[in-house]
Amino acid sequence: MFQHAGFQITIADGHSSAWTEHHIAKGAAVFRQGLLGFGATIEVEDEEGVRATYRIVGEDEIDLSKGHVSWRSPIGRSLLKKKPGDTVVLRRPNGEVELTLVSVRY
Repeated sequence: MFQHAGFQITIADGHSSAWTEHHIAKGAAVFRQGLLGFGATIEVEDEEGVRATYRIVGEDEIDLSKGHVSWRSPIGRSLLKKKPGDTVVLRRPNGEVELTLVSVRY
């Protein structure tokens, strides 16, 4: 068991505690700054005002019917470390779309 920033974490994946501490500290910094990171539930709005909600998850947790998208997907990669109000251009096979990050919740 390991504690960081008030969280208790059990290390069960074989990574060293130094590796784990480093990555947890990075995640905690992103969280404190209100930036989008792994595990966040986000709301985005396109240029037509249409809103959608997604949860940024690992590749083994993808479930598009629930709005769970991978952090490695085009939308996940383009929005990581962004904050509400930031706008990105998402390149899709059928053209580009501008998305504004409306909210980030953990």
